[in-house]
Amino acid sequence: MIYFTYIENKGAAFGLFQGQNLALIIVGIAVALIVFYFHVKMSKKNVQLQIPLAFVFGGTLSNLFDRIFRSYVIDFIDLRIWPVFNISDVMINIGVILLLYRIIFSPREKSEER
Repeated sequence: MIYFTYIENKGAAFGLFQGQNLALIIVGIAVALIVFYFHVKMSKKNVQLQIPLAFVFGGTLSNLFDRIFRSYVIDFIDLRIWPVFNISDVMINIGVILLLYRIIFSPREKSEER
């Protein structure tokens, strides 16, 4: 069962780093810039990496927006067996899982011998 519970999370995942808003904003900006860098450097045809990067980028920007303009992230999805979270957290996690899957299970490209 899913419940909706309004939580103002002034920390990171699982409520860690409470009250460290500036540090979390800096980390969020750094993550967004790194993901954007990889997006630009990577072939646009590589959908298997572009989609997970988009998930991480969008989720990061969404949480960053909350941190900058509200000083907290609104969490609302409550499964009662896990800390309350939001859609941005889901997208970040799906993106990271897809990236890890792609890295671990993708065939290694053979370097051309000359």
